[in-house]
Amino acid sequence: MVGPRRRPGPEPFSDDPHLVFAPHVYAESITAGDITIAEGFAAAAEKAEAYDTTFWVGEYGWFGDPDEQAGLVAEYANQEDRYRVGGAWWQWRQACGDPHSVGSPGGQPDDVLVHLHRTSCPDGENLGLTEPWATTLSRTYPRSAPGRIIRMGTDVATGATRIKGRVEGDATHTLLLWVPDRGQGEPLVSGGVGGNEATIVAGNGGFRVEIPVTGVYDVRVNPSGAVQLTP
Repeated sequence: MVGPRRRPGPEPFSDDPHLVFAPHVYAESITAGDITIAEGFAAAAEKAEAYDTTFWVGEYGWFGDPDEQAGLVAEYANQEDRYRVGGAWWQWRQACGDPHSVGSPGGQPDDVLVHLHRTSCPDGENLGLTEPWATTLSRTYPRSAPGRIIRMGTDVATGATRIKGRVEGDATHTLLLWVPDRGQGEPLVSGGVGGNEATIVAGNGGFRVEIPVTGVYDVRVNPSGAVQLTP
C-alpha cells in the first residue's frame, strides 16, 4: 500500500483552482547532483500532482558550448512534449554588466555571453540567436487544442511533428498550430477530418495552421521534404 502523499508545501496550501506549480528545472544544467532531465520532469510532475494541478517550468537554460549541449536541449524539449507542458528559458539576452555576467566585485564578463542570443563584451553587440538551441525551442507547438492532447512529439532535426488528441462528441473542432518557417515553403499537414486540408496562413517567421478535427485525431506536420515522424 502506498502511504499518504507528501505535499511540497504546508497544508492546506490554497483552494484557488487557477494556481499552477512552476518549478525551476535545471537538471543536467546547473543543478548539483546526478539528477537527469527525465528525473527532473518526473519530480516536477509528482509535486504538481500533490498540489492537484499541472506544472509549467518557470525557468531553465544552458550556458556552455551550444553544439556540445544541443542533445541536452533536445532531450529537454522531448520531456516538455512528453508531459505536454511549456516553460521559460533563462534568458533571451544578457547584458555585459549584469551581475550574472560579472560574477564577483571587480570581475569581468566573458568575451561572449551565451544565452538564447549571444552577446559580445564589453561592447554589448548582439551576435544573434544561439543555434542549435533556437531551432529546438522554436519547434511546432499547439496554440490551442480542443479536448485533450494525448501525445505529442517533434523530431528537432527535421521539424516533423505529430500530435494526437481526443475530443468528446461528434462535432468538428479546430486544432490551431504554429509551425516555424524552415525555409522549405508551406508545411505538409495531414490528419484532418475526412482528409480535409488544413488552412495555412504565412506569418512573420512561420505559419498559422488550422486543422479540423473530431473524435480521436492524429495530426502530422512536416516541413516540405521532411521525413515522417512516428513517435
